[in-house]
Amino acid sequence: MIILIFVIYLSSLNGQRNPFDINETLHYRASFANLQAAHASLKVIKKDTIHNAIAYHVQFIAKTIGFTNF
Repeated sequence: MIILIFVIYLSSLNGQRNPFDINETLHYRASFANLQAAHASLKVIKKDTIHNAIAYHVQFIAKTIGFTNF
């Protein structure tokens, strides 16, 4: 029972943090059968409010490489 209370307490602390930080960038690589196919990035530009709901403006850029670059 003590462990369950501890997990709920930790979950409530984590839930108050913003899920994304402004200017946070995530980088991705796509491959097929160990052959590089693309590089991509997802960047959080800004945080806004639309109709009283929090919204994030994000930018996703993907570039093909190798055999997929036609």
